[in-house]
Amino acid sequence: MHKENRTTYCHTTRYKSNLFLSLLVLIPVVIVSFVNFLILYNNNMRTTENDLRMESERTLETLNAHLNSMSKIVSLKRMDKTFSVESQTQFVATYYPIIQELRKDAMWMSFFSSVSYYNCESGIVYQMNRAQDAEEYFGTAVSNLAYYSSNSLALQPWDEEKLQEPGNYIRTMRILNADENNDGILFAVPLEVRSDSAPLSYMLFIISDKMLFNTVNASEDTTCILSYNGTPFYSSNEDICKALYEGKDVPEAFYSSDVLTFSNEGIELSWSISRGFLMQNLLPTIFLEAAVTFIVMAVGLMLMLYISRKSYEPMENILKRLPPRSDGEHPIDEFKYINYVLDDLSYSKHFFEESVQELRREKYLFYILDNQVEPGKALYEQCLHEDIRVDRKYFACILMEDCEKNYELFKRLNFDEENRLKDLDVYSLYVMENKYLFLLASDLPKEEFENVLMGLSGNNPDLARVSDVIEGVQNIRQAYTSVCWPNEEHPMPKPSSQYPVVEIQLIQEAAETDNIDKVEFAFRMIKNDMNAYNIQTRQSVLNKIHSILYPDTEKLDLVLPENAENCSLLLDEWLVQFVDAKGKNISVKKTLPRNLHSIMHFIENHYASPEFSIKYMAAVFGTSPSNLSHQFKKLTGNTLSRFIDELRISKAEEMLASGEKIQSIAQKLGYSTTPVFTETYKRLRGITPSQYRSQFQQKEKEKENS
Repeated sequence: MHKENRTTYCHTTRYKSNLFLSLLVLIPVVIVSFVNFLILYNNNMRTTENDLRMESERTLETLNAHLNSMSKIVSLKRMDKTFSVESQTQFVATYYPIIQELRKDAMWMSFFSSVSYYNCESGIVYQMNRAQDAEEYFGTAVSNLAYYSSNSLALQPWDEEKLQEPGNYIRTMRILNADENNDGILFAVPLEVRSDSAPLSYMLFIISDKMLFNTVNASEDTTCILSYNGTPFYSSNEDICKALYEGKDVPEAFYSSDVLTFSNEGIELSWSISRGFLMQNLLPTIFLEAAVTFIVMAVGLMLMLYISRKSYEPMENILKRLPPRSDGEHPIDEFKYINYVLDDLSYSKHFFEESVQELRREKYLFYILDNQVEPGKALYEQCLHEDIRVDRKYFACILMEDCEKNYELFKRLNFDEENRLKDLDVYSLYVMENKYLFLLASDLPKEEFENVLMGLSGNNPDLARVSDVIEGVQNIRQAYTSVCWPNEEHPMPKPSSQYPVVEIQLIQEAAETDNIDKVEFAFRMIKNDMNAYNIQTRQSVLNKIHSILYPDTEKLDLVLPENAENCSLLLDEWLVQFVDAKGKNISVKKTLPRNLHSIMHFIENHYASPEFSIKYMAAVFGTSPSNLSHQFKKLTGNTLSRFIDELRISKAEEMLASGEKIQSIAQKLGYSTTPVFTETYKRLRGITPSQYRSQFQQKEKEKENS
């Protein structure tokens, strides 16, 4: 069972260490691969860019050379009167001269598919071997043209309209069937130009896509686009060529890759480099380098893990000797757990020593309250040795019924160093729950001491009963009895109707914590007053004591002794049985809960549960509710119930600020009903939850306005 529990945390640090070391292998491999990828990618990009630049420069020079020849032809024809509207008007037979002149340009036809003359006035296009009507030549007479559906040259309507636009600029247009089954580009260069209207005539130059493809020499992994004066007219991708013919823009997909652009005298050549092509070239090299790096580092990791395992063995030996954690608790780091256990043991040792010292001091306080300490006797010296100032002149007792309602006085008497009563020694005795008995000692003048005591009772004397000032340690029992029996009309001894409430409470607390000294003290006080009780009070007291000491037995059903002496003997018999049953040692389980941060951690994890209660918590920590509350108050200076309420209310304020409903908040925080939550909130904060929400919202509005 212990081994199963121990597995929840035993290898946490080692696991994290191995994971960290593994990351030391994987992360460098990833980093090296990424860096190599960037280096190779940049190198390939630069190499590709250089190759494309050289290829582009060659291509652009070739294209410029041919397009310059186009300009030269146009310049020559402008000087030739045959190619003019005026000449065709004067000489009707102009067909053959124009054809002959065009045939003389055969020297330029190695690049162009054809060179034609287009007279806009006559609407005739002259070629080297024939003349055609413009509509027939441009293919506009053919309806419902489809891509590659006809061998006739086809010009889009919007491109034909460009020929009718004024301006002396070269018209660039995509056409079909430029050369056999190849599409191409038509360059319409104005020949006779008018300033206020469209040109009178054009020289028409056609270049096929096949010629451009051979000139550009684009590879399968790249896509190019040729533009003239900003107008794209050719691409190595057929889909882009088709889009250009249909009058569409270059697809966005072209620019999604790395694009390089080169230009020369109005001609622009753009390249889109396929990233997939780069990946195919780069990934094999990167994977090979990553594999080599991984193998080298994996060998180093194995050596580190071996060293780590050897170094971890002392830690495992320590963990085997530590108590295992429960199945319900989450795994934590071994170092944190060892620190947790050491802290717990150190605190427990300190707490145990303090508990033993406190119990020893309580024992002497019992002797003092029972008037067994006299000056010059052994008990007197032992009290002084335990730093109990029995040598003071005056003494007084304070019985605090509810230290939570009288918290300021409780804090002042117990642990508030700044506001501690001056010239006074204060000793506390825990009765049960929120009830405390304080013994005050001082050498102040009696009147001054009495004035100090008068300021301690507060507005409600029943919450803090203050005795008269008693002179001498041997008379303290009188002060103790006066606060336990505050009715001044009944002097000591107690009347027969009085019930020993404080003593019964001491017995109940002592039985829960196995505090034998406290039981002996309570028994002595009850026996001292036994003669003052009537038979009904004796019956009630003995029944109550029997139910406390023997809770598992049935109610006492026996004939009680007739006199007080026999009743005292019966109490002595019960005391012997209690001592034999509990032994002389302090019960660690009852008096020594786990250290403070364990208690705090449990409260923070369970305070909102509807089943949570101090009784349930005490059962978890193996002690009584009263003892747990007592020990918590000793450690923190605050009552356990108040601490839990403060924790719940603080959480409630966060939920109120976020806008949750009050009923939902009460349910989530473990309150039985909404009124119980509202009453608790009002008791601690002085206002209702709804008032707090209103105030919070008002403050938020003021912040926004400011």
